[in-house]
Amino acid sequence: MKIIIAGDGIGHLSLNSIKTGMLRYRLDDDLTILEANDRFYESTGYPPEEFRRLFPSLRQYYGDGSADFASLKDSLAGALESGKPEAGLTLRLPVKEGPPLFTRISAAIGEETADGSRVILAVHTDVSDMLDLQRETSRRYEEKAQGFEWMMESYVGNIYISDMESYELLYVNNTACSTLGMPAEKVLGRKCYEVIQGRTS
Repeated sequence: MKIIIAGDGIGHLSLNSIKTGMLRYRLDDDLTILEANDRFYESTGYPPEEFRRLFPSLRQYYGDGSADFASLKDSLAGALESGKPEAGLTLRLPVKEGPPLFTRISAAIGEETADGSRVILAVHTDVSDMLDLQRETSRRYEEKAQGFEWMMESYVGNIYISDMESYELLYVNNTACSTLGMPAEKVLGRKCYEVIQGRTS
């Protein structure tokens, strides 16, 4: 299949010459698939013939009642209603075997129609690795934060943390609670100079 990229002098391109997953579908109730490139089929784990036989629409591919399918439809409908020519969102992409991929979908709503419905040209970019990295970074940050809190709790001296602008106590360790003779719940949120120094300012 040839697509026309207007206004940039490129002319005709084959959908398969694009090195990322692409597909065209109608903006109808089921998001009926018109075609997809080889890269898209590869990302799903299905050979093209099997995919086309099993999933004539994105509703069937994602599964009826799927939250991902509903999000995609809502995003496209919202873009169309607001007059925007494109929509973008990140969704799970089911695969034949194994856990789903996460893809960033950039969908262009063209003027072209098929059987009375507008045609969508969507690019699917695999962002699974980026999400995994983000999760790993968050996990490491939590581990460091827990380690830091453990160090403060096990320190034999008094430790407190207060807001530099409001002077409200944000944290006191167990030793500081013992020194003050009050549990943390009774001092947190109060002014550090009141609790620790007995002053009014």
